[in-house]
Order: sequence, then C-alpha cells, then structure tokens
Amino acid sequence: MRILIAGCGYVGSALAELLHQQDHEVFGLRRDPTQVPNGVTPLAADLQDPESLRAIPPDLDYVYYAASANGYGEAAYRAAYVTGVQNLLDALANQSPRRIFFTSS
Repeated sequence: MRILIAGCGYVGSALAELLHQQDHEVFGLRRDPTQVPNGVTPLAADLQDPESLRAIPPDLDYVYYAASANGYGEAAYRAAYVTGVQNLLDALANQSPRRIFFTSS
C-alpha cells in the first residue's frame, strides 16, 4: 500500500513508523521533512501553500490528515482544519485513494 501522512508530526510520525513496520510505502509530509521517521519517504510541503503540494506522489491508496493548528484561535484552526484540508483535497483531485482519514484534537 502507498500511504500519505499529511502532517507527519508527533501523531503522524507514530502512525508512519507502524505502517512502515508493516511493509507499507509511507510518505511523510511536513514543512520540515528532516524530522520524518527513518524508512518513511519525506515530502517537504506546506498545507497552506497549494503550490508546494505538487510534491504529493501519485497512486496513493490511503491518506491520513494528521496536521495540527499552528497556534490557538480561530485563524490558526481555520488554516489547519479548513484551508489545509481543502488544499490537500484539491491536490488529490486526480487521484482516487481508497480512504482519506482525518484526525483532529
């Protein structure tokens, strides 16, 4: 399976490690990809920047949205849980993953 974890931070990295151990091909998307776990293909992108999401690989089977807000307040939550989600969905418009999972605090 080819799996994208958009927002490969604390929770996303734990999931990425588990999926990698099960021999899945895992892609970890985050602004600073140097923190992606070993064995996970790092993708440098920002969910607030649609142009950067061109790095998303094709033929994904599953997508996990595990991004968190970059602060407190309405603007930060809207950026993470509305704008970021919409940008990711737009970037996936030509793909048909089996499932897209959304996590949130």
